[in-house]
Amino acid sequence: MVDPQPIPAPQPKVTAELKTTALPLGEWSTLRIRISNVGNVDVSELEITPSGQVTTENRSKSFVLERLRAGASVDASFFVRAQEAGAQVPIHLDLAYSGPDRRHHSTMTGTVNVAAIRREGRSPRRIPTQS
Repeated sequence: MVDPQPIPAPQPKVTAELKTTALPLGEWSTLRIRISNVGNVDVSELEITPSGQVTTENRSKSFVLERLRAGASVDASFFVRAQEAGAQVPIHLDLAYSGPDRRHHSTMTGTVNVAAIRREGRSPRRIPTQS
């Protein structure tokens, strides 16, 4: 008689999606992210940190959640300032979370449109010339 193989424990799976599609160049704005636990088990000690061509405000450098149940989603917001303009500026999302048996790490990348905002009613500054 052969012993049956043990059934592997279900593994957690967390995904992150950028909800923000555009950011202003060089100005503080809000970057919104949807975090989803698409696995069959709850996760704990979930931490997400954005990086890339954005500066993150010190108090919102990372988002920490004590527990995210299987099948649940949560939104996170970060105050950021985009440093580079472009139609597809990459934003990296570093995820770390604990499952039933170990700590998991993953990175996802999304893109946002970053452009300078034109201010209505402002004219270029003129420098007086000397005669």
